[in-house]
Amino acid sequence: MRKTMLFVVAVIGFGILLSTNAMAQNRVGGGLHYWWNNDELKGPAKNDGVGAYVSFQRDFGAWWRGEADAEVFEDGFAGSPDPVLAPQVFLLFGAPVYVGVGGGILFSDSNFADAPFLAFRVGLDFELFEGIHVDINANYQFSQWGGINKSASDKDSDVAVAGVAVRWDL
Repeated sequence: MRKTMLFVVAVIGFGILLSTNAMAQNRVGGGLHYWWNNDELKGPAKNDGVGAYVSFQRDFGAWWRGEADAEVFEDGFAGSPDPVLAPQVFLLFGAPVYVGVGGGILFSDSNFADAPFLAFRVGLDFELFEGIHVDINANYQFSQWGGINKSASDKDSDVAVAGVAVRWDL
């Protein structure tokens, strides 16, 4: 049921991103992030680290944007012995300071997490040069690690993420 809900949310999210709108503007780019767990975990699960992400953003006008990201976390994140991929979508409101809500799912070693995660974001997005945007953001993910945590499937922790991205207008 949870994976069905995530699929429905993903389809709606990508539908928003790909919708036609004469005012819409697309951006593509990538960035780096620093993450840390809110709980001190023992064993193979790392408590913090650095990762990267690629990003597609669709600007619907002055106040609304949709975003699809693919984050990569190093091995040890969520107790996984392998790198973890986190595809996710956001709906963002505001400019240049913005807030957003989104969701995604963790994926590692051919396994999805047992449940999707919910994420909140606050950030500052500004045009550095014509057509080049910088996005500085902070995220909070309510995560469940079951299905990818190989050491203790009952262990999980919410995750805070600080990131910076650069996007180019298409």
